[in-house]
Amino acid sequence: MDDIEIYLNRLCRNEEIYAGCSEKLGSSIADRNDLEKYLADVSEDISLKLYVSDEEKENAAVSEILETVKACSEKNSHIKYSVIEGEFLNLIDAEGHITANAKPRKL
Repeated sequence: MDDIEIYLNRLCRNEEIYAGCSEKLGSSIADRNDLEKYLADVSEDISLKLYVSDEEKENAAVSEILETVKACSEKNSHIKYSVIEGEFLNLIDAEGHITANAKPRKL
C-alpha cells in the first residue's frame, strides 16, 4: 500500500485544493460531498498523508477535507491517514508574490 500525499496549502483557493485532491485520488472531487462519496466507496487499503501548511489563515476547504477524512476513516477500516502540519516552501513568482505551488519543506 503506497501513501497518497495530498498537499493542503491554506493560501490556495478552495477550488485549487479540491482539484489537487481530485488529481491525487484519481477521481472527480469538487467538494466535501464528492470526497465523502469517494472515501465511502474505498474497498481496498489506502494510506493518506495530508500535508497542511501552518499559516494562521482559515481555509474552509482544508478544514472540510480534514474533518471528512477523519470521519470516513472512523467508518471505513480500509482508510488510514496521518496529518503533517508544517512550514511549506513558498514559491515566489517574478513579481515577488507567493504562488499556490508551495510544497512542504520536509517530507
